[in-house]
Amino acid sequence: MAGPSRPRIDEDHDCHFREELEQLRAVVTELRNTVEAEIKAVHGQLEKTREELAALKRRFLGPKSEKIKPIGHEVRKKVGPDPAAAQEARLANAKLRSARVVTERIDHKIPDGERKCPKCGRDKLRHVGKGKPSVEWEYVPGYFRRRVHVRETLACPCGQHIVTAQGPDRVGDRVQYGPGFIAFIVVAKCGDSIPIYRLEKSFRRLGVPVARSTMTDLFHRAGELLAPLVARMLALVRAAPVVRADETSIKMLGTEKRAFMWAFLCDEPAPIITYRFSPTFTAHADFLDPLPWPVPTSDDAVATMASALSDASEPC
Repeated sequence: MAGPSRPRIDEDHDCHFREELEQLRAVVTELRNTVEAEIKAVHGQLEKTREELAALKRRFLGPKSEKIKPIGHEVRKKVGPDPAAAQEARLANAKLRSARVVTERIDHKIPDGERKCPKCGRDKLRHVGKGKPSVEWEYVPGYFRRRVHVRETLACPCGQHIVTAQGPDRVGDRVQYGPGFIAFIVVAKCGDSIPIYRLEKSFRRLGVPVARSTMTDLFHRAGELLAPLVARMLALVRAAPVVRADETSIKMLGTEKRAFMWAFLCDEPAPIITYRFSPTFTAHADFLDPLPWPVPTSDDAVATMASALSDASEPC
């Protein structure tokens, strides 16, 4: 037995209930589209917030070295190696090493038991050419030199005059270390990122212990002597037509606050990189104030400045 049949809808039927149903359907569809768009926007904002939070954690809580690989590295990854360029670089490096490294000749003599011909029994063998050379690159650990400066002293037989030669120029009064050693400490710490306590261990292994406090004092003494040179470099950077800047947060001793190390780079009148320490993010204003324009410190700032310059350069 068949069930009850569904009532047939008359498409031509027109009443106020049908109009209200169509209006409700339109309202529901619009609300659904609005809610879906808002949910999508919220998800996008949430993802952006997560990325910014991760970046802030890397900056303030991560290691000092930046994890982002340089653009040049990413570009070289896509481009295959050039054998000709690699061979040219190896030849250039070998030529540079041969020009700068002192060559030491070591002669290897034939043992007495082998200086006899096994065929005829003669023991007077003649030399064939200049020998067969082979090159070996060896590293000799650095060493100290103890220089004893003896100043000549002259006296007149009359006993009324005596003269002594001038001593060597020193970095400071009563400083027993030469400028070469102090320069090595500065380059190792600032250029090679080697802490002073590691230098102390290295010198101890060489058999010449130097106290960490002594090297720290020498490092600060070098900073005082180089202060005029740093001031001149800062003046040249400040007067450059284009200055690029970037900052890195660092921990401060004795406080939970973080300071900033600013780097300023210019290409004119010469390529110069200078650094300034700032206890706060905006403490570098005394250096940037003389500039007639703001210095971009991030990619967003660079894009904003480029857009502003582009708009300003359009004709009226």
